[in-house]
Amino acid sequence: MIIAACYGVIQLAALGSATRSVRVSTLLLAAMAGAYACGAVALIGELGWTHLVALITGEPLYEVIKTASHTVDPFIEELVKVLPLILIALLARRLQKQWGVTDYLLLGAAIGTGFAWMEAMLRFAGDASQAFADSSGGFLLPSLAPPQITGVGPTLVSWLPPPVRTADILGTAGAAVNLHLVWTALAGLGLGLLVRMRGWWRLIGLAPLLYASVDHAVNNYAIGTYHEGFVGWLLSVAEALRNVLPFLVLVGLVLAVGIDLFLLRSVRSRTGHLVTEAERNSKAGGFVLFRYAAFGPPWSALVAIRFALARRSVRYARAANPDQEPPLEATVREIATMIDSSFARSAWQGDRLKALRPSIDPVKLITNWRVILWLILGVPLFLYFVLGAVPATGGLQNLMESRAVFIGVVALTVIAILYGGWQLALLVRGLHRRDHGGWGEAVLRAGLRISIGAAALLGGTGAVVRALTGTAGNGRALDTYHILDALGQALLAVGILMALAGLFVMFPPGGALALAGGGILAEGVAIASILKIAAVLGLSGIALMAAAQNGGYGGGGGGGGTPGNNQAQNKQFKDAVRAANRDRDTPLTRDQVRRVHEEISGENLGYHEIIETIKAMFP
Repeated sequence: MIIAACYGVIQLAALGSATRSVRVSTLLLAAMAGAYACGAVALIGELGWTHLVALITGEPLYEVIKTASHTVDPFIEELVKVLPLILIALLARRLQKQWGVTDYLLLGAAIGTGFAWMEAMLRFAGDASQAFADSSGGFLLPSLAPPQITGVGPTLVSWLPPPVRTADILGTAGAAVNLHLVWTALAGLGLGLLVRMRGWWRLIGLAPLLYASVDHAVNNYAIGTYHEGFVGWLLSVAEALRNVLPFLVLVGLVLAVGIDLFLLRSVRSRTGHLVTEAERNSKAGGFVLFRYAAFGPPWSALVAIRFALARRSVRYARAANPDQEPPLEATVREIATMIDSSFARSAWQGDRLKALRPSIDPVKLITNWRVILWLILGVPLFLYFVLGAVPATGGLQNLMESRAVFIGVVALTVIAILYGGWQLALLVRGLHRRDHGGWGEAVLRAGLRISIGAAALLGGTGAVVRALTGTAGNGRALDTYHILDALGQALLAVGILMALAGLFVMFPPGGALALAGGGILAEGVAIASILKIAAVLGLSGIALMAAAQNGGYGGGGGGGGTPGNNQAQNKQFKDAVRAANRDRDTPLTRDQVRRVHEEISGENLGYHEIIETIKAMFP
C-alpha cells in the first residue's frame, strides 16, 4: 500500500521534472501531512458536525453519518486537503511566490495520496491473517467485491495506482486509480492557476477545486445507493467522466509545465547571473549540470539537483516581481560561483571530501539513549506492519492485539508521545530562529513536520485514552464514522500503531546518527553564508564549499571573497562586470572597466561587492 501510494506521486514528479522546484522528499513529506494532519482535521470536522446535527434534530447518529457521507463530508475532506495548499499559497505570497503551477499540482497529488493511504491503512492494515494471495503477487480480502492489494509488479506498470483497489467476484480489478490523488492534484492545479496567473481568467482555477468536491460527493452517493432512470443516467455520466480523470491529470500536468516554462523563460534574461560560467560557455548548457553531478557523487549530484531546483524557485519569484530581487537570489548566485570554482573532477578529490564520507561510530551509536529509545519504539511497528503483514505470519498481528501484548504497545506509545511532544516543542521553538536564506521550501518542510507531529500526538493521545478506558486492541478505534468511515472499521491497535509510526518517522535521533564529516566547514566563508547555503543544499553544501576551496574559491564576507589564485580572481572580476552590464542601458567601456579594476585591486572584494562598487562608480 505504501509503494502504490508513493508511486503515483513519483510518476507525476518525474514527468514534471522540467519545471518543478520542490524536492521529491518534500512531496513525500507532504504525503505524510495528507495522511496525518489532514486526516486528523477531517476527523474532527466530521465528528463535530455530525454529532451537532444529531443533537439538534434528534436523528440517530448512524442516519446522520449515512447522509453526511455523500453531502457534507466530501466537501469537508476536499476542503481539508486543499487547506495545506492554501497555507502554502499564503506562504508563497510572503516569500514572493517561489512555487510554479507544477509545484502546486504535485503538492496536491502528494497530500491526496497520503489521505488515501491513511484510509487504506485504517481499513485493512490489521487484516493480514484473513488475506489470501492472488495470481499477481498481491493479496485479496474475502468479500463479494474483495479489496485487492496489488503486487509490486502490477503496481509499477499502473498509472496513479491506489493503495487498495476493488476486484469483482470474477477477478477483474475495478477502481484502479487513486481518486484522492486525482481530486487533490486537480485542486492543486486550480489553486496554482489562481496564484500564478493574472487577470479575470485565472478564476478558471476555481473549476477544478469545485469539481473535485462535487465528484467526491457523487462518488460516495453512487457507492451507497442504487438509482435508475434519470438519476441513474447522471450517475453513469459522472462515472464515465471519473474514468478519464487519470488522463485529465496528465493533461493538467502538461498545461502546468507549459505555463511554468513560459514563466521561467520570461525572466531568463533577468537571472542570467544565476547561470554558471560552464553552462554559459557550453553549446549543451542544459546538460552541463549532469556532467558536474558525475565529478564526485553523491555530493556533486546532490549539489547539481538542489541548485537547479533552488534556481527555479528564484526564477518563479522573479516572474511574480520582475524588478525585485528575492532573498534567495544572493544565496543561489553564491552557489553558482562555487560550482564554477569546483567545476573539475580534481576539485572533488582530497582529504576534505573524503572526511565527508558517511561513518558512524558503533560504540557511540549503541550507547546513545535517543537511538536506543528510537529503535525500541520501532519494534512493534516492524512486527505488526512488516513481519506480520502477510497471510503466512498474520497471526503475529492477532498476538499483538491480545491483552497482554497490547498493554506493552500502549506503554511504548505513551513514551513515544512524551518524547515526540518534547521534540515538537524544540522544533516549534527553534523555527523562528532558523535562517532559511529566503528559501520557501525549508519553511514548508518545517511546517509539514510540525503538522504531522502534532496530528500524531493528538491521534496517539486519543487512542491511548480509549485503550485505558477499556477498549481492547482488536476493538474499534471509533464506534462509527466516515474518515471518516475508515476509522469506524479500524482496530484500536492499528490506530495506536499509526500514531506511533508518525512519531517514529518525524522525530528520529538525527544528532546521534550524524555523519562524521558534518562538522567540516569551509574556512574563510562567512557563517551567514554557510547557514544559508546549508539550508538550500543540506550536508552537500558543506561538500560544495570544500570542493570550491580546492578549486580556488576563497569565500569570505558573505559576498564571496577573493578567490585563491589569479586565474580565479580574473574570472570572478569578468563575471561581476558581465552581471553589472546586464542591469545597465549601455555596457561599461574598456576604460571604465580598467578604472574599476584599479579601484578594487588589493581590497579583497567578493563577487557581489564588485558589482556594488561598479554601481556606485557608474550609476
